[in-house]
This record gives sequence, C-alpha cells and structure tokens, in this order.
Amino acid sequence: MISGIFVRHYGIYKNINYIPLSDGDKFTSIIGDNGVGKSSILDALDKFMNPKDAGDWIINKQARLEGGIKTSDKAPYIAPCFLIAHKDAAHFSPENLKTLKIISNYFWTTSKKSQLEDFFNHRELLIQNQAHHTNYLLIIGRQHEEKDPFFFSFETELKAALTAKSTPKPDFTRATSNLLAQVLESYTYLYIPVETNVGSFTKLETNNMQILMDKNIQDAVGKTITEKTVTDINSKLDKFITDIEKILPSYTYKAPGKKNKLTKLDIIQKTIESYFSIKVLHKKINKSDISVENLSSGEKRRALVDLAYSFLMSGEKRDKIIVLAIDEPESSLHIDGCFEQFERLKNIAEKGHQTIITTHWYGHLPIASSGKSILIKKEDNEIQKHSFNIANYREQLNQEKDKTKGRLPYNVQLKSYNDLTQSIIASIQNGYNWIICEGSSEKIYLEAYLKRSTLNKYRVLPAGGAPEVLKIAKFLQTPLQDKDLSPSGKIFCLIDTDRDSKEFNKDNAIKCLDVKRILREKDTIQLVEIESTNKSPVTEIEDALDSILFLKTLRDLATPEINKIIQEESVRADAKTSGYCLNLRDSERELLNEFFSQPGMKYQFAKKYTLEQLQSPPSWIVDIVKIFGGEFKNSIETEKTNTTKDGNTTEQVKKPSKPKRTQKPTPTTRKKPSTPPKPKIENKAV
Repeated sequence: MISGIFVRHYGIYKNINYIPLSDGDKFTSIIGDNGVGKSSILDALDKFMNPKDAGDWIINKQARLEGGIKTSDKAPYIAPCFLIAHKDAAHFSPENLKTLKIISNYFWTTSKKSQLEDFFNHRELLIQNQAHHTNYLLIIGRQHEEKDPFFFSFETELKAALTAKSTPKPDFTRATSNLLAQVLESYTYLYIPVETNVGSFTKLETNNMQILMDKNIQDAVGKTITEKTVTDINSKLDKFITDIEKILPSYTYKAPGKKNKLTKLDIIQKTIESYFSIKVLHKKINKSDISVENLSSGEKRRALVDLAYSFLMSGEKRDKIIVLAIDEPESSLHIDGCFEQFERLKNIAEKGHQTIITTHWYGHLPIASSGKSILIKKEDNEIQKHSFNIANYREQLNQEKDKTKGRLPYNVQLKSYNDLTQSIIASIQNGYNWIICEGSSEKIYLEAYLKRSTLNKYRVLPAGGAPEVLKIAKFLQTPLQDKDLSPSGKIFCLIDTDRDSKEFNKDNAIKCLDVKRILREKDTIQLVEIESTNKSPVTEIEDALDSILFLKTLRDLATPEINKIIQEESVRADAKTSGYCLNLRDSERELLNEFFSQPGMKYQFAKKYTLEQLQSPPSWIVDIVKIFGGEFKNSIETEKTNTTKDGNTTEQVKKPSKPKRTQKPTPTTRKKPSTPPKPKIENKAV
C-alpha cells in the first residue's frame, strides 16, 4: 500500500512536505477547506504511478516565480512511501528483492531527521503497529523532468548500503530503476478527479475500465487470437509498408524505439477498444434505459462509484494491487445519498483495496470503524497536517486541540455529526428507515434477520458504542422537532444494558425516533426505555441470540478452556435465549466474557452464527420490525403482546419452523412400547 508521500514544489505544496496516508488500514480520507491541497496529493500520486509528460506536473507557482527550481537541490519531486507486504514482493526478481530488502532495512532503521520530522513520527507509529515485521518500507521518487529514481537526502547513505556487501558493486541507478519498474508494474492506481468526464470513463474500452476488469477480459479475447494470427498480421503490414517505401523512395518508416512489431497484447487491447467503442453505458430506471451522459452530475458521480464497487467487490483474484483514489465522491450528490456512497467506499476498503478520498462530507467519520483521516489547513501561508485514526478520532482530535491551543479551523467532530444527521433526516423524508446500533456485530445479526422481513428501504448503522448511539440520537432530536418536516421513514436506536447507566431525555412528541436498550429477564429479551428502572443483568447482543445456534457457534470457535465450561451439565436444555442457556459459576462467566473480549472475536462470532440455518427471528427483532410497520412472513406467528407498566413490550411467540428442544427420557420415565392388539379373525361364508 501507499503509506505516505513526499512532495516538493508540487501543486499548493512549496518546499518539502510529507503527508501520512495510512497506518496499515486500507481507508484514508483527506479533509479540510478548499484550496489547502487535498487534490494535489491524489494528483501527485497519479503523476508518479501513471507516468505522464513532465509538462503535466502542476508546479508550485510561487516556487516557479522565485526561480531556481531547475537546480538539483531545488527541483520539484514526488516520492511515495510504499509499505509492501512480504508476500506481495514474493514474485519480485531475485535482484530486485535483494535491492528492496537493503533499502527497506535502511528506511526502517535510519535516524537522519533534519526536515523530515513528519515522516519519522509516522514511521514510529508504523513500528508501534508492528508493520516492520511483515512489510518492506520503500521511499522512491522522481524529480521533475528526470527519469531516474530519486532519493533526495537519503541517496548517499543508500548507495553505501547497497554496495557495502556486494561484489561486484552494483550500478545504483540501474538497480533502483529496475526495482521502481517492478513496483509500478505491481500496482494499479486508479484516479477519479472531480472533473472526470463520466461518459468517457464508463466506456468499457478505456484504460480505467480495463483496470477495474483486470486481466479477465484480456484472457478471454486472447484465447481467440493465436500467435500465427499475430505473425500473419505483422507480415501483411510489413509488406504494405515495403510497397509504400517503393513508391516513396525518399521516405522510410522506422520505429522510434526498440519495438517494431505488433504484439499479441497490442491486438487484444485494440480489439477490446474497438468492440466497446460502440457500447454506451445506460442506467436502468423503471422500464427505461437512460444513457449515463444524460444523467445529472450527482447521478454520474454515483455511477462512477457503482462501477468501481461492482468490479472491486467481486471475489476474483487480481494480478495487481489496486489503489482507488477519488476526489470528492459526494460532489453534486444530494445529501441523502452521501451515506450510501461512502458506505460503498468503506466496503471496497474492507475488501482489501486501498481507497483514498478527498471530501467535504464529514459524516463518514462516525460511520467508519477503521482507517486514517488527514485534516489539512493553511495558516500564515504554511500548510499544516493533523492526522488521526478514524477508530478513535474523537479522543485524538481533543488531544490535537490541546497541542494547538484550540487553533483547529473548526470543530471536526461537531461537523461530522451534523453532516451525518442531515443525511439521515433527508433520507427518512424519502421513506428510508434507520437502525442505529452499537457495533458491527450487531449490524451483522440484524441484517441477517431483516433481509427475511418485509422491510425494503432500511439501513443499519454501527456507531461504535452506546455513547455514540445516544449522541447521534441527541443530534437527530433537535431538527426532528421541526413541525414542517414530514418524514415517512423512522429511526430506531438500540443499545446494550451496561453496568454504567445511560441517560437520554426522549422527546415523546417525535414519533419517528425511538431509543431502546435490550434487557434480559431470565429467558426473555425485552426492549426497554433508556430510563427504565430495570438495569440488570448486563445484557449484550450475544445474550439475545437463539440458544441452539449460539451454543453450536460457540463450540465451533471455542478454546479448550471454553469447551470445559460448556459441557452438558452446564447447559439448560430448554432455554431459548443465549444469555440464559448456560448455568455458569462467576469464574466461568468471567472466562466466557474474556473470550468475547478478544479483538475481533464478536465480529468473527457474528459472521459464523449468521452462516448457520437461521430459524424464526427472536421476538425482540420482531418488535423492532413492527416499529417500522414490517413483519416476518411465514416464519413467525404472534400469539399475544403483553405491555408492562413502563410501556415496554414482550411477546409470546410460536415457532413452527424451529425444531423442538427435547430431553432424553430418564430410565424412570421410559415406557415399554405397547404391544399392538392381535387382529380379530372372523369366519365368513364363501
């Protein structure tokens, strides 16, 4: 992946700048006001990863006016910092791998700081994350109007390191040029700037679409083109050229480079280009097909992400590492479409494809569970960078405020909640329903059951803990008090019952927003009000599952210690809920809690649980679906609804499709099978 980038005199960046882009996660957002250099970062990477004419470089205007940028010590340059997994470099040639190892060892260990403090701070973070054990670290750049690799102030030491133990001494320029060529061959950098012509981008013959398709289509076409076909085409064209040269003896055709014959790949690519040049992408709207050229700007932008999403989310193995870079994916998009747009980008990153975006929509911060965000600001003509991990960005932003004495350009946290709130409110006016829960495991369980309900337009948003769920609910309450709003959708917020009590002052006049917590009462799960006096026992989503599937999943994933405590004598055979199905001692309960507290275990457990054959949904999920006016067809029959004093509901439910739990009969209760009566024989006259 690309973990950072050095730029000098490029775009808005004057002098040497280092911008960290990833601590190991695949998602990166670059935020800040207009004109601070967000797009310059993506553009610089494009110029390096997809080499173009030097005239395409955007040289800093002030540096150019001041002159002297053509000298080697002042020339503009672009130098990405690569974090290359050991397994991804396994296919490198022995010579290139040797060069990479030497350079990587130097960059992981050198202490030469000077103007590069930002890089060394980022490197320390990478080392804390143990990245140096599984990745090579490579910084390699290019100067403006130069082709050879460039290592700025590191070059002298790198030359010494590369030649120290080698006999004969390798040529430094040749060795690093070969390494750079193989690195670029291993990566595909797909850049979608704001001004992208969507019509040309979506034509499947373009380079962008062939990048997304990888080599699948090339392999398919290649099977129909034999080497004999290629030889015949070259032979006939050579004869044609020879005939022309006979007619024009004063002229000749010569190849400007070493290549003077068409290759099979040339013919494949031209065949694909010619075929798809007559195809235009259309969007299906009801019974009509609308050309993408005739869509609105926002719909065109959505089409770009839809295309990238569709190709990159496919499970097919790719030959190259994909880096998707998008400028302002929310550009021209209606506010209610932002959430879905960013949800797709987040999914692309979770699939394993590095995704780097610039954006003004801060609503992605509360909904992303991992990644890095870089806030860029300009103050006194100086570019400042504030980077933070999205998983705990609130705490890090507070620390940044303390460091900068409150000089951050605006409250990023406040803007992130405002943007998300606007998107949610806009969508419920268009009939969408929202369930806001604590984490990704809750989302997995809920979506697994909800897809069997009659609900169609719904979104499940994991907020990252009960405090965040309630904070979003509080942000939603104020605008929802506007009587001019006419939402046709609803919002339901769900949290666990924790040891620490939670407070939420619910406005009962708002009918489209409801906030509840789950609570276990022996073998029944209820949805109770936040302020309900019933606050024990502690109830998490793992306590509210089907007992049979819970135990099956637990046994599949359990450690030997856990297996010891879930023996038959500990299981309540007739229990319906997971939180009641085990009769454990306090020490055993603590052991089970520690099991679920392992990093990623709740997520892994949820994925495994939902792969099983789900039976009728738990009654509390039925209650949630009813809040939205939906139901579960042919899977559950409601007998009775009981209402408690504090307005909470419980249900008794028939589960016809679920196998009955039975106990083996004890010896005292076993009965001998009855002997069938002998048939009565009658004599009849014949």
